[in-house]
Amino acid sequence: MEKLEETSSPESRSGSSEPEQEEPQSNEDAAEVMSIGDRFNGALLGFGWRFHDGPVLAYDLDKVLEIFMEDGMDEDEAQEWVDYNVLGAWVGEGTPMFVRLQSLEEVEATLEQL
Repeated sequence: MEKLEETSSPESRSGSSEPEQEEPQSNEDAAEVMSIGDRFNGALLGFGWRFHDGPVLAYDLDKVLEIFMEDGMDEDEAQEWVDYNVLGAWVGEGTPMFVRLQSLEEVEATLEQL
């Protein structure tokens, strides 16, 4: 793959006060930030994109919960743990996303509750 020559943007030449984003040092560093661990490979869906953010790893939320329950947590404990320690964690731009797979009917019912 050909490496693109770096050039400064008009914003950087004008002294923009917006802080620069720190880039990972290598592909391995980027992968480490994105991953929540080999333990969750069975919950990995692939990549996802958000506005100005992506690609990031995307995990099946229900499968992540199942993994914690297989470790001995009940459903409420697993949900509380995941809510706080997984969904509540921000590790930078590579923070994974978590997806709940639902049918169209389930999505419509959820939207009505919002």
